[in-house]
Formats: sequence, C-alpha cells, structure tokens
Amino acid sequence: MHGKWIVSKPGNDDDVIFTFEPHLLAITPKVDIYLKDGDREVDFYAKGNFREKHFQFYDKRGGGDGVKIGECKKQSMFKSLEAFAGRDVYFLDGQLTACFLLVRRDVYFLDVEPGVDYAFLVTICVLMDEKFHDKE
Repeated sequence: MHGKWIVSKPGNDDDVIFTFEPHLLAITPKVDIYLKDGDREVDFYAKGNFREKHFQFYDKRGGGDGVKIGECKKQSMFKSLEAFAGRDVYFLDGQLTACFLLVRRDVYFLDVEPGVDYAFLVTICVLMDEKFHDKE
C-alpha cells in the first residue's frame, strides 16, 4: 500500500471528499490531507509516531504551520479506569485485567478540539490504522 488514497462518496468514485497522502521517507514522516476545493495546497496534516498510534492533526487552512485540532494516542488519557468506564469498576477473577490489556492493544483515543469535525478525524484515524497496521 503505497501512494495516496482517495476518499469519495459511496457509489460515486468521481465525487472526491479528500485525498490522503503519506510521506514516509521524509526526515519527519507525515500525512498530508487535501480537501476537494480546487487547489493543490495541503489543508490538513498529521505528524508523529504513526506505528505507535501517537500523532497530532493540524489545520493549515489558516496558513503557517497550522493549528493543532486533535491528537490520537494509543493509551488512555484518563486518570483512572473509573473515569474511562464512567462508573464504578469491579474486579472479578482477573477479568478486568484482561479487558484492560485488550483496550490497550486494540483501541486508541482521539482528543478533538471544540468545533472540529469528529467524523473527519475518525476517518483519518481509520486510514492511518489501515496504513500502519502491524501484521501479526
């Protein structure tokens, strides 16, 4: 899987929503995201450690280096498991430990700034996971 990926509306490959283009051979690997707005300027980008699922999203539409709009982390940013679960947590024969290990391995957490399209960043995260997924 090399090169760019084009995301379009279902059933209409000509109606492009955005283009996802990884640059992995650069000194600092990053992914550029181009919206379908008629120009060839980078609208958003992501940089960080893609294999470890720890990267940041930036909006470049305002110019400069961009404004941070979100962050993806493999491990929870919550202070406690109770905060993550939203209720009391009970330990039953070690099952909670197995559940926690599963969460740490298969789930990443997305922190999105107010006013940012969550669905857009989730879509980018899914593409990142597909692109950088470790084959076991």
